[in-house]
Amino acid sequence: MTTPNLIWANLLVLGLAYELFALVGSEDGDTLSERIHAWFGVHTRPGRAMFAIT
Repeated sequence: MTTPNLIWANLLVLGLAYELFALVGSEDGDTLSERIHAWFGVHTRPGRAMFAIT
């Protein structure tokens, strides 16, 4: 396995581990889907439209 593949595999595993940790935790706003909704501002009408388009 090449170095870039190892780096990307490690990043993926770390991301999945954090997501599992966030799913088990009770803190609001710490999962990936909650972060994406916050970044896109899905709670507003224009935000929902942009999220639907992308």
